[in-house]
Amino acid sequence: MIDSPVWPLSPGAQFDNIAITLHEQLKIKLSPGKHVVRVGFALEGIEVVSNPTGIEILPPGQTHKR
Repeated sequence: MIDSPVWPLSPGAQFDNIAITLHEQLKIKLSPGKHVVRVGFALEGIEVVSNPTGIEILPPGQTHKR
């Protein structure tokens, strides 16, 4: 478990600009560029899986311009 904001979830809810860090044990290497991913997790017996969503991996040292 990590400290993170808590948002109420309801069917059809959408949250934008969420930072996700992959744990090194997952051994997933994404090269810089645009990718389509799904994020899933299980909590207290409930599985939650996102819709496919676009992400962009920035090169090391580059930060996102808002």
